[in-house]
Amino acid sequence: MQTCELCGKNIRFRRKKTARGYICRDCFDLIPSWVDISCAEKDDLSLAKEFTEQRNKEFNFTASYQNLYIDGVHNMFALSCGKCPLSVKRTKHFKDIFYISELREVGIFCTNLRNIGKNSDCVVCDVKFRYKAEIKDFPKKIIEKEILLGSNVECLYDYQGNGKIDCREPAVITTFRALFNQMIDNEVNRIKEKLDFIQSTKDLMNENYSHCSSKSTDWARGVLFFQDNEPIDIQKLKKRRNEIIKIYHPDMGKSDDANAVSTLILEAYEILKSQIAY
Repeated sequence: MQTCELCGKNIRFRRKKTARGYICRDCFDLIPSWVDISCAEKDDLSLAKEFTEQRNKEFNFTASYQNLYIDGVHNMFALSCGKCPLSVKRTKHFKDIFYISELREVGIFCTNLRNIGKNSDCVVCDVKFRYKAEIKDFPKKIIEKEILLGSNVECLYDYQGNGKIDCREPAVITTFRALFNQMIDNEVNRIKEKLDFIQSTKDLMNENYSHCSSKSTDWARGVLFFQDNEPIDIQKLKKRRNEIIKIYHPDMGKSDDANAVSTLILEAYEILKSQIAY
């Protein structure tokens, strides 16, 4: 009897071979599909499993079509393995979960339009989902796939006479694509707001710095957006520092001088921290 490398459970059946052993099916269901477990070491598999578990904690789908699920609250989407249906009360984890911000290309489209009726009375198509994404929390990797979401999906059509028909894609595809596109728009607006805020903080910091011969308390308050008489404790100060520093993360579209701005933020933090009575 074999033992799962990741959870230590004894396994006899439904096991998957790794580079140096086996993992159970439950652990395998938490390894992203783009990870080749046949040549993966234990540490790599553990990292992959933790990665998927963390994303599953955040992901809560709000709409779905076949094996494609979206979370309109957190701007994420997921693909299920399709081996068992997911109910509204989900108990199964997803293997592949992405943030909209990780997308480089995406498309939901109909293909292979055909008439399977005897009198032009049944027009169907295949529905496919194509995406290209760059994972940001995992060791950087480009994922590019095209999957079949549905086959023989009935299309809308109008009979034109003389054996001619005017076809349109299924209404459910149009609706689901609109929901997906809304997530993309939300992400674009979120990034734009971050970039606008970065610019405003840079301007304010430059203004404060130019009016101060030394980095004073007033300068530090201005950098961290505290009002003149606003009370500050250590928890509030740390939270404000972290919020502003996070904006200059590479994924937030930082500018070339973001490191310099981050240094100013940390200097302002230390000035205010030194004045807080513990």
